[in-house]
Amino acid sequence: MLVALISIALNASAWTKAQDEGIVIFASQQLTPKAKAVVDRYLGDSYKDDVAYLLSLRKAKSSKYSMEVHRLHLDANLQPVAVEGDDALKCIEQNLAIVSAHESHSGAEVTEALRIIIDLVCDMHYLSNVRIEGIPHSQKDFTFQRRAAGSGARVNEISSIKWSALWGSYVKTHKGFFSELWAEDLAICHGKKYDEYTKGSLHDWATQNGQVVSEIYARVTPEYIMPRIEYLRYEDLNYEMMGRAALRLAKLLNETIK
Repeated sequence: MLVALISIALNASAWTKAQDEGIVIFASQQLTPKAKAVVDRYLGDSYKDDVAYLLSLRKAKSSKYSMEVHRLHLDANLQPVAVEGDDALKCIEQNLAIVSAHESHSGAEVTEALRIIIDLVCDMHYLSNVRIEGIPHSQKDFTFQRRAAGSGARVNEISSIKWSALWGSYVKTHKGFFSELWAEDLAICHGKKYDEYTKGSLHDWATQNGQVVSEIYARVTPEYIMPRIEYLRYEDLNYEMMGRAALRLAKLLNETIK
């Protein structure tokens, strides 16, 4: 199962694959014996030989899922909204229903559902995927300015960076970190926070993500120049979001497979 989960994460977001792999390794350590047995049955080790599923969803115009399947849509009160087409929350819920009734579905259907859930829960920890009604620059990726994270003569340099790329840029500050090290760190820093991080429903988690990012969007706009100190603070936030995603993934599977 662990090999399968890592393979899914590797294909979920290639530019942060080590982080996503760490999320699913940490999540796999929190599964109940029953949940683990069911996930093993449908994923096993075979996924390592499959086509990169999420990548195919993003590229295939004929896919039943649109690009919006990776987004989280919230209204002005930060409540999930029913959008036309796809969004991450709706898609996760649809596939949890399949896993819940796994004995009534084909093996292929349950395998696909598990893959989608894992992919999209990993995606939900990226705050750049949150779309909030009434905040225009949240509706798409944008470029802003950042002061160099270097020192000496470079400390005042300003460079452009994509908002979505910000959340993957911290991998560069952990050169040599591989997925198991990310998972080990997550376990040390967040392993005792299962109950705290998984309070409430999936909708509550979506709203929590909205609360976090709406405060950021009040400052970070396409015209913003981010100081180095703020950039470094977001590294800690990104790490916390990884821990929350891992524990939420485990809880979803634990509560769905009983």
